[in-house]
Amino acid sequence: MTDHTRCAVKKALEHGATDVIAKEITRRNQQVRFSNNEIDIAKTWYETVLKIFLVHEKRVVLTEISNFDTLDETLSRALRLARISRENPEYRGIAEGPFEYPETKSDSRLKKITDHTDYIMAAINKAIEQAETTFGTLQIINETMALSTSRNVEVHDEKASIELSIRAFSQKEASGHSVTCSSTLKGFNPEKAGEEAGEYARLARNPEQGKEGTYDVVFSPLFVGSILNYSTDMISAFSVLAGRSMYGGKIGEKVASEAVTVVDTPAGFNRVMVDDEGVPTRDTILIDKGELRTYLHNTSTARAMNTETTANAGLVKPEPLNIWMHPGGYSSEALFQSVENGLYLTNTWYTRFQNMQTGDFSTIPRDAILVIKKGEIAGSIKNIRVSDNMLQLYLNMEAVGKEQKVVHWWAEVQFPCFASHVLVRNVHITRSTESTSPSQ
Repeated sequence: MTDHTRCAVKKALEHGATDVIAKEITRRNQQVRFSNNEIDIAKTWYETVLKIFLVHEKRVVLTEISNFDTLDETLSRALRLARISRENPEYRGIAEGPFEYPETKSDSRLKKITDHTDYIMAAINKAIEQAETTFGTLQIINETMALSTSRNVEVHDEKASIELSIRAFSQKEASGHSVTCSSTLKGFNPEKAGEEAGEYARLARNPEQGKEGTYDVVFSPLFVGSILNYSTDMISAFSVLAGRSMYGGKIGEKVASEAVTVVDTPAGFNRVMVDDEGVPTRDTILIDKGELRTYLHNTSTARAMNTETTANAGLVKPEPLNIWMHPGGYSSEALFQSVENGLYLTNTWYTRFQNMQTGDFSTIPRDAILVIKKGEIAGSIKNIRVSDNMLQLYLNMEAVGKEQKVVHWWAEVQFPCFASHVLVRNVHITRSTESTSPSQ
């Protein structure tokens, strides 16, 4: 693989590029889909793609190829495009190597899995103890990566992951969703995911129309993962410089309650040894007991803001690796007992920001929307929307649970998260006009 990336860098420089990053990814993706408690389809596919980031005098172009016979032609076309493009005034270069890297390996057991039936049936059988039917997917990815740059970087890495997403259904309007995600087979627990999805579906039966108002809310780890995804993406320096962030100018300020500490870490479901500039990754404290400590940076944004890279370079913008909200000292039962009259929200989708600079947003709770009365689940509701301010939501986070869960799913949690149950006071709830049918 290094031969391809090294060759791409060499040829791009010959064509006139001033900075080059070549990243080759080879992936085996196994996916199994199931519905109505039965496996529908199992598919395995292989892909190799070479992504090339090149710069000509501050003019930036990103391209990719899967046919290496077209490398010269692709690079020539990319450089022609760069020469006629506008300069990017924010571009300030890429990291200068070489670097030292630890030796890492992915879980070899994930490379050997060929029969997925036992994992899926384990989840289904647990779910249907409390629900009627299930839908979902199982995905296993094994990936190798090679990276070369024009700044003395050459590195290999590999990673693997396994994840199952399961939705259970009980009656027409009652559903529950759970996931299990891990970079090792040991951390994968399909039975627990199935049990949780089934329990949510059972509790969600016979929902009544939800009422508008201000509620104390316990958010599940899956919902918290969505909150963390949208907010941490705004901590990217790219988002701040583009004026698409509620965190602009807030370094050193209080942006959450003291119960909240958020760290970006390379250890987790998306285990990453280097960023896309080849800089070794590390833990980065983003919010420390409510105080915003830093933005996520690549070399260019760091130089623009007179600081150091946090090793979060993507080929387009700095991005989180694995988002970790530090656990608190509360059991989930203790969080529920702190609510006299409120809600338990287990999942969400259709999160939209009305104003990204102020943090005004809305999102539609999905699957089980449960009522809490005097610390106990006392029924379910439907058709509500959280309409609030994200910064205020963080400030109102009173307590964080101590049990943690890795969450990741395609719709709302694209950056993997370590999340807990979280108690938030005074959350604004409105009526939803969007359909939240379990079939969607």
